[in-house]
Amino acid sequence: MRKLITAATSVALGAGLLLGGAPAAQAAQAAPAQAGTSGVAAAAPKAKVKITYPKRIRRGGNAVYTWRVTGLKRFGSDAVVLSTHLPKNLGHSFRFLSKPKHSTCGFQKKRWVVYCIVRLRGQNTAGMKFRVILHYKYAGWYRADHYATPIIRELLPGGSVRDYLNQVSRQDRIGQSRTLILNR
Repeated sequence: MRKLITAATSVALGAGLLLGGAPAAQAAQAAPAQAGTSGVAAAAPKAKVKITYPKRIRRGGNAVYTWRVTGLKRFGSDAVVLSTHLPKNLGHSFRFLSKPKHSTCGFQKKRWVVYCIVRLRGQNTAGMKFRVILHYKYAGWYRADHYATPIIRELLPGGSVRDYLNQVSRQDRIGQSRTLILNR
């Protein structure tokens, strides 16, 4: 049986919370939008993120996570990082079952992060699916954190995957999954 996480994420780029970039440039972009409103800031658009994951699995079994993101254009950025942070040394094997178009996907073993950097080239939806084969020695509960972070590539010219993953912060967390690993 799978449990479902549905979260609506919003991006606070206008407030400068995610990117400590030039506030004057952000204020210049926001000024025409606020001219029609009487001092009240418009709500940030939201993207819908749906993540399915196993609620219970057996020791040594497979955990399959499925991401589905709609409304990617609402992030207002060049690219989006979708990442799942797993407990260290939970599994011994990892494999992508499906990847989004125009993306760079991978696994950072040092921090146990599964990520996809999706470049927005006219697409509004993206989905990824990956499997983690767990060690037989683990039993009990484990948690995985899920993040969606917009990236503006002009702020990181020639940025590497590590630079993009370092932009992910606790404020970008969209959900948390909890799975029980059974003894039998």
